[in-house]
Amino acid sequence: MKTLALALAAMLATGSTPALAEPDLNRAIVSYEDLDLRSAEGQATLDRRLEKAIAEVCRVPHSRSVRVASETQACIADLRDQVAKLRARIITEAQRHAAQDKRD
Repeated sequence: MKTLALALAAMLATGSTPALAEPDLNRAIVSYEDLDLRSAEGQATLDRRLEKAIAEVCRVPHSRSVRVASETQACIADLRDQVAKLRARIITEAQRHAAQDKRD
């Protein structure tokens, strides 16, 4: 199965955050097996799934703290940067496999 696991455990250099206190809150699995990543529609669906996963990984339930809000925004920005690299690699691999399949 084609999935992408997003883990936050070692990613934040800003210190501990409430999101790290609960292991189930800082992990998400994004499946893309059902998507045609050669198409703009498939890539857009992947992007929506990744954004939802990033929000789940970085969320902090019921906090009004300015510090927590700042850490949450830093988490989202850091994770987006990391996920962008993985996304590019996944799409490139899908396109390469499609090109190889056409040759066979």
